[in-house]
Amino acid sequence: MKYLEDYVNPSTDQLQHWTLESAKEFDALNKEIFKRNQLLVRKAKAVLAAVGCPGQAYSQINAPAVQVEYARVLREQIERDKEAASME
Repeated sequence: MKYLEDYVNPSTDQLQHWTLESAKEFDALNKEIFKRNQLLVRKAKAVLAAVGCPGQAYSQINAPAVQVEYARVLREQIERDKEAASME
């Protein structure tokens, strides 16, 4: 059973028409998903603490972080492309 939300990733078709604005939209959506996941993890930890689960390993459980910041990656790619074009 799965409770945490998966982060969204652009499809291949979306990447063909990728803009900084669309990258920012994905980042904003993933940030909202991260906040919801954090809330779920926090509530789960509270439940575990309230029922007195043995061991404190659950206190180290955290919501998974967003793996990619699309806007940052796109800005870096644009900069690399500009540098490559200026070297030609």
